[in-house]
Amino acid sequence: MKNAIILFALAFISFQVVGQTKSPVKQSSTCFDEYYSLFRSRGANPVADGNHEVVISVRKEGQSRCFMGKAEVKGGIMVPPILIENLDGTFEPLGTEHQLIAAYRSTPQSDLMKIVNGMSITALTTDEEEVKVFFVKSLKDKVKSRKPAPPPTTL
Repeated sequence: MKNAIILFALAFISFQVVGQTKSPVKQSSTCFDEYYSLFRSRGANPVADGNHEVVISVRKEGQSRCFMGKAEVKGGIMVPPILIENLDGTFEPLGTEHQLIAAYRSTPQSDLMKIVNGMSITALTTDEEEVKVFFVKSLKDKVKSRKPAPPPTTL
């Protein structure tokens, strides 16, 4: 009888522990997370002078939206305006919807528009949105996988 009580108590405690542990909630990645991770893992070539196709990421409160756009580069620095593409194929300046906060307006333009590892710095807007520009064509190629040799027994 004593063993039955001990077994019952152990079973009760284990059900309590299992019932209170939460299974890990998988955080869904955002378009920003995916682009940022890709650029951090593969790296990017220096961005040449000229006009470039870009991806513009706008983040707020854990959510992100990514848009196609264009940016001109001179000497490794973006030249304003950065253009965001509309569905009809037309472009408009990014600043019409996303105004930079005053602290960024007083920062030297060359620091704000610098491109590092194929990405702009993250700028904060008056709507508390974070904006980052990815130069997708500057992304380095995937590392090629090596073909393994067959086992010697198959030769």
